[in-house]
Amino acid sequence: MSRSDKKRTTPEGAAPALLRRTLRIVVVLAGVALLIIGGWAVWARLQGPLPAASDRPELLALRGKLVAVQDAITPIAVSFTARTATHTLDVTEYEQRIAGARRVVESVNNVDLTSTRALDIRDNILTGGSDVLTGFQQALDALRSNDTSASDAAGQLVDQGIAELTSAKQDLDRLLGPAATK
Repeated sequence: MSRSDKKRTTPEGAAPALLRRTLRIVVVLAGVALLIIGGWAVWARLQGPLPAASDRPELLALRGKLVAVQDAITPIAVSFTARTATHTLDVTEYEQRIAGARRVVESVNNVDLTSTRALDIRDNILTGGSDVLTGFQQALDALRSNDTSASDAAGQLVDQGIAELTSAKQDLDRLLGPAATK
């Protein structure tokens, strides 16, 4: 017989060993696949908004209050910064607008809250809105007294308040998902 005519034969114990080795490889590959899928699922979960929680209605109410606070503050800031140097400033009008915006900020306290997450966000909205409005008032006082050094402190307080409001918005977006645009 020639070499090509001979059938290759394997020892009797080799077939079960080959089967066990193949089975181990399949099991290891399946384990690796499960780890990859599990890792992907954890990553995807961390990237998306947190699941709906029992405090979702509270967080939604706070989002509405945050929008109301921003809507009350923004026109004052725009009006104040858009005025020209030659334009006379009606301090009384601005003080009335600030007082009205302050009532909107204080209305955030009317939201019934139970979760610590919602309470923290509420505090950021209250502190941020109050700081911005206090900074506006200090800027008016600085203009009234013609004290330019006082306006620097007012600007810092406004910046601090805006940072607090931004933090509240980011927390709400993280917990609820980004707000739908109008």
